[in-house]
Amino acid sequence: RYSAAGDCAAAGDAADLNPASAFTVEAWIRPEVANFGPTFAFILSKNLGYSGWALLEVNSAGFHPGFQVFNDDLDVTQEVYGTTSPATGVWSHVAGVYGSGEVKIYVDGALQGTAVAAGPATANAVDLFIGCSLFGSATYWKGDIDRVRIWNRALTAAEIDAGRFHDPSLPDPDLVAKWDFDEGTGSTSADASGHGPPTKAPRFPGSPKPRSGCGSTTNRRSSSSLQARPRRRVRVSRLVRRTPEGGAWPQ
Repeated sequence: RYSAAGDCAAAGDAADLNPASAFTVEAWIRPEVANFGPTFAFILSKNLGYSGWALLEVNSAGFHPGFQVFNDDLDVTQEVYGTTSPATGVWSHVAGVYGSGEVKIYVDGALQGTAVAAGPATANAVDLFIGCSLFGSATYWKGDIDRVRIWNRALTAAEIDAGRFHDPSLPDPDLVAKWDFDEGTGSTSADASGHGPPTKAPRFPGSPKPRSGCGSTTNRRSSSSLQARPRRRVRVSRLVRRTPEGGAWPQ
């Protein structure tokens, strides 16, 4: 659970979190507020300037899920947004897909938006943040996030719709990260994908130092100057085993 107090989880950096071509990111979300604030609320963020990617909600005639892919060579933010606002207190599944020159956003298994993408995400060495970002506490998620998945290919619409209710069979070479948050207690959650080194030290960043201008040139920085950090186990403010509600629970 992520609250207005500034809860934040960090999974560190790794090469397979910087996809060089097609990829998919997905998560179950349950917002606890209808209006997060004036700009963005991040579900997943691996973004600094024109590099990386983000799965978020954006304030545009209501808070709608969105997916952003940043390309430094082109100085562009390639973005797409959904058409509905996930209901407060209700579980919804969101997925962002990049591949074949397009970015797509899916909500509850249905395609809600497609946009042209001229290039892949530019790699960086910043952490993957869950429920927060480098852009200040005003952009933090307020509510629940569960069943985070990152794939190194573009999943099809049928795969997203069917897979949101089922665990993938492991090992799967296309699944590069998988956090289920099923520990029930404590403040760490293990990556269950089976990728990466066998041991990784957990890391909890607290509140990342804010950086101005999401997607702007003001926070561009060479990835070579940023230290890569351990990943695979994330630390979160609280892990609580929750009860299914209304059938809209990630099975």
